[in-house]
Amino acid sequence: MTIYGAIGEFSPKLENGTCISNYWMSFSIANGIEDPNRKHAILNATGGPDTYKLAYDLLAPVKPKDSMYADIIATIFSHYTPINDDRVKLSLLTQATDKGKLDNMAAYMLS
Repeated sequence: MTIYGAIGEFSPKLENGTCISNYWMSFSIANGIEDPNRKHAILNATGGPDTYKLAYDLLAPVKPKDSMYADIIATIFSHYTPINDDRVKLSLLTQATDKGKLDNMAAYMLS
């Protein structure tokens, strides 16, 4: 069986969540991998120790081996995908500090 492409370790310094999820999806399609269990095993075996540790931490208390392939990909994707909604950013900023919303708005607008 011919294998098209290769999956290396995920590097957050070089890739973001969109890149890696699209890359893994393309690899699966190119190689006719449809079985979710096989996709899951390939992801865990080839993603590298840092990716496995990240998935392990983000999915806790569920372990990556007990998670669905789609859940692992979605979790890693959302972890590395920046939030672009200004209302969400402001809400997170407000929750992260003791300052009032007006102070946070001013700080956000100046940043």
